[in-house]
Amino acid sequence: MITTRTLFILGAGASKPYGFPIARTLYDQIAEGEFDLAPDDFDGTTLTKLRTTTKQEFCSALRDCGMTSVDRFLEYRRDFEAVGKYAIASALIKKEQPETLFRADPVEDWYRRIFTSMASPLNDFHRNQVAFATFNYDRSLEHFLTIALANLHRGDATAAMEVARKLRIVHLYGTLGDYFEQTPLFRVYNPLPHPAFIDRAAKSIRISTHETVENGRFSALDELFEWAQRVVILGVGFTDHENIRRLGLQRLAPAKPLLATRLGLTDLECSTAVAIAERRIGWADKDDDCLMLLRTRIEL
Repeated sequence: MITTRTLFILGAGASKPYGFPIARTLYDQIAEGEFDLAPDDFDGTTLTKLRTTTKQEFCSALRDCGMTSVDRFLEYRRDFEAVGKYAIASALIKKEQPETLFRADPVEDWYRRIFTSMASPLNDFHRNQVAFATFNYDRSLEHFLTIALANLHRGDATAAMEVARKLRIVHLYGTLGDYFEQTPLFRVYNPLPHPAFIDRAAKSIRISTHETVENGRFSALDELFEWAQRVVILGVGFTDHENIRRLGLQRLAPAKPLLATRLGLTDLECSTAVAIAERRIGWADKDDDCLMLLRTRIEL
């Protein structure tokens, strides 16, 4: 069981071992049209009859916009917001392959490392002192924890889900559909690209500036920063300066350790991130991924 209050902040690199693309890869895939639009006869509420011409216009503008993230593009081009959300949902839903979660490369599989440390009697699992704030839309963490709990405790999926839902997992920019709650936006974890499922996922996505900062998701970090004894940032692209500002890491007490992966970052980019964050960051070695940081820098 993890007894030190630990907040994990997750970026796209944290989901990469489980088959999900990092931001630039997703950008390239969508710009090249690697997603499906709803058919003309699909009667969705907000994403009805997105035509091929709309897709062509969207992909052309995205490809030549000079950005590296679909989300950042949509902050500027709200006229493409509907098709953009649908494209993101369509592309990512196909990556929700349940079997991939438990067949990740052992040298990258940090979910398993965390779960092994959290393993405990089912009724005590919620006592683990962990919380997660994620920039990612995917629900791979929730699904991994739920299925692992069920299989560890006699296959009781219902009981496992009730326990897993007690963990604090905040999706800062929304999700691909509600995972635990039986709401109209609920969607089972699977890769089926049915228009109705994509529609639900698209409606659950929040585009940074005009939907997320104001809806309280980032303000939840105040409580988590106060609660945590340490903060661990895994797979976050620190070259996205706006995301660093929105995290508000300066609100974290200076005495609390803040550790982060820096895979692919130059020394200058790390220094810039520290200046924007306005506090010290304990960087992992430049070649260390999420799992290696946990193995070398964190006692779980």
